[in-house]
Amino acid sequence: MRIPVSVLILLVASCWGVSAAEPDYLAPKLLTGSIYDKPAGRLLFTFRRSATQTGDVVSVLREFHNPDGSLAALERVRYERGRLIRFELDERQVGASGHAVVEFLSTQRQIHFQYTARSGQTVRRKQKRETLREQPLISDMLPAFLVDHWDALSRGEAVKLRYIVVPRLETVAFKLQRESAGELHGKKVVRIKMEPSSRLIAQFLDPLLFTVEADPPHRVLQYWGRTTPKLRFRQSWNDLDALTVFIWE
Repeated sequence: MRIPVSVLILLVASCWGVSAAEPDYLAPKLLTGSIYDKPAGRLLFTFRRSATQTGDVVSVLREFHNPDGSLAALERVRYERGRLIRFELDERQVGASGHAVVEFLSTQRQIHFQYTARSGQTVRRKQKRETLREQPLISDMLPAFLVDHWDALSRGEAVKLRYIVVPRLETVAFKLQRESAGELHGKKVVRIKMEPSSRLIAQFLDPLLFTVEADPPHRVLQYWGRTTPKLRFRQSWNDLDALTVFIWE
């Protein structure tokens, strides 16, 4: 099951700590992080998010590097006036790439998916379209989404969303819900769980767990779960669940 919640939810960097009522996704202009196999464990990858703005367009570059500095995976995001327009995924490790382009219709959004995988000399390209009413999300948008729905999450309500999964050429339904409260390095935090709405998909994808500041601006400090880079085991590349820790200046 290939769901790069490059979680993911990473992965994860968007309008960190800014209300998503009118998100521009520019902040933070620079954010870094480290990805470990477990708490206080082995460093697997480093993460870097950089953002620039030209007029109404915000461009985001999300880089995942190996410990030796080589590039493992890359994501490019384009927003216009706070709306996702294009998401590109470059899986350097496995020689695959794809994108999702969002077209705005009168009351709906149409997503144009494309994904290309290479195996030796063989190139396989797949395309598909999906139409939906709600705003589709990617990892870069999740922090703003959490902030925007903080009150509902604080009440224990489940918040639904649809997440773009380029390799599957579709969006997948997830739900977010507050799991617990506690402390991390002396800070009060809230742990929020993100899990697939489908029982079938849940058999292949474990929930993601976000650790978020309890007080404003509710920055995501770390999360455990699926991330964009993969981990090599013998002759194959496997999806990776890991601990991503963000470094806030």
